[in-house]
Amino acid sequence: MGRTTHDELDELSRQGDPEADAVIEATAAWAEQQGEWGDERAPGHIVGYVAKHLHMPDEAEKAPPVREYLAARPWPAFATEDGPSGLARMDRGQEFFVSYEAEIGSALFCGSLPEGYAAPRGARVLMLTGRLADDTVRRVLETAQMLLHAMTHDGLDREKPGDGYMDVRRIRLMHAAVRYFIEHDPSVPHTEYLPTPTHGWCNGWGTPLNQEDLLGGLLTFTVSVFEVLERLDVDVDEEQLECYLYRWKVIGALLGIREDALPAGLAEARETAALIRLRQYGPSNDGRELAGALIDALAKGMPATMRGLPAAGVRWYIGTDTASMIGVGPSEWSLFLEGPVKAMSSIIHLDERHSRLTQHYMRVLGAAAIRTFMQANRAGDRPPFEIPEELQGPLSAGLNRFRLF
Repeated sequence: MGRTTHDELDELSRQGDPEADAVIEATAAWAEQQGEWGDERAPGHIVGYVAKHLHMPDEAEKAPPVREYLAARPWPAFATEDGPSGLARMDRGQEFFVSYEAEIGSALFCGSLPEGYAAPRGARVLMLTGRLADDTVRRVLETAQMLLHAMTHDGLDREKPGDGYMDVRRIRLMHAAVRYFIEHDPSVPHTEYLPTPTHGWCNGWGTPLNQEDLLGGLLTFTVSVFEVLERLDVDVDEEQLECYLYRWKVIGALLGIREDALPAGLAEARETAALIRLRQYGPSNDGRELAGALIDALAKGMPATMRGLPAAGVRWYIGTDTASMIGVGPSEWSLFLEGPVKAMSSIIHLDERHSRLTQHYMRVLGAAAIRTFMQANRAGDRPPFEIPEELQGPLSAGLNRFRLF
């Protein structure tokens, strides 16, 4: 993509995903012809309808446009051109994840996800979708499930498509369904300027779940994770980070992000992430509500005496400015981590730059977050959450390293 500019991101903010959008439009037309929605024709039905059809075990039961979409086996052009070298980088990216599963899980749950809530238009999409398709915790579960499946060794194999490849394809179609709902359903009022109604959409934000938003999401799962790993003093080299980013670039292309919009490498990814943060981050009621729901879910996985740790951990991971945007203020644990623990660490480890005890508690928080969501189950038509067998051993070992209770 080269050096990213405001003009380029403005263009991306007006673009959806033409291929997936066409599938959703065809599915909506087919469902209406079949009388699937009865007397009601609300476009909002498409979200739950597609979610159900994506997971039907019998191919014959799926809506024809959905069935044809899932039968396709796309692969990014850049990965095809890279050939064996690209596959080697993919493998190294997967190995990097396995080596640091607990730390990356901590970064994702307590850093990437809450940071994403600081973008008001992205937070609004999540809030609007939540009215139709369940709660915040389910969104987290689906993201975590895709991540684990995509990070198994053959998870992105398109020749013998595993769960990771198919999860990514399903999420791409769900993005298009949400876009269709927000753009077409009369229950979502549209305004040209801010402020917009609580359950509305501002056209000045651009297309819902647009290319800039998808790219920004990819960067929170890579650049933001790398920043957290640096704070945790995880000893990794740039080549490992480049390979992990490369694997995510393949995922991003499969999710419908324009290949020419993907960062060429780590330096460009960091630069683009900084620009998107500058453009998008700000306070919103939606962001505060989402962050509150996430922190409450995390706190339930902690002992009663440590339930202030999730808020403190999120604040430590994403920084006080971004945390304040989403209503995550200091807690008693913030004072503890910045006071006695920091002082004790400076006495015990005079030559250490960072507080080792703070890092320990952050890892405990990450382990609790992973455990909380992994022990949760999905209700309804979708499959229960599962840990791929390939990752069960390494992940259990990683969690046990950070056990405190």
